[in-house]
Amino acid sequence: MRGTLKVLRMRHCCERFMHADAARSWEEAMITFVRQADSVSGKLGEAMAFAHEIATLSSRIIGNEVKVMTPVGGPADMIGWFATFEDLSAFGAAFGKLSTNQDYLEALKKAHGLFVDGATHDQIWHQA
Repeated sequence: MRGTLKVLRMRHCCERFMHADAARSWEEAMITFVRQADSVSGKLGEAMAFAHEIATLSSRIIGNEVKVMTPVGGPADMIGWFATFEDLSAFGAAFGKLSTNQDYLEALKKAHGLFVDGATHDQIWHQA
């Protein structure tokens, strides 16, 4: 009986959250931005140093933490940057700040020769 009540409570709790999330529109939902890039062979150390430098700078500019990640099991030369935003509006505002910040634009030049051309992929994820 006790286990049944626990399951029912969990189901009720989950249903409440599912309905609350369903009421949110796309514009109001939590957004995760992911950028992945493949480093040039032999340049992983330099690419990783750049990744942390640009993440720190980006975090300072947009006022939101940008994390550097690497895959566990998979391409060892891949680097990812991840940031979450409250909604699409916040995401757009953050990238507006980056695209007009001279320190950021200057820092991007350091990436030349560290990453494979055409091997950078951006994704925007919506919390379901």
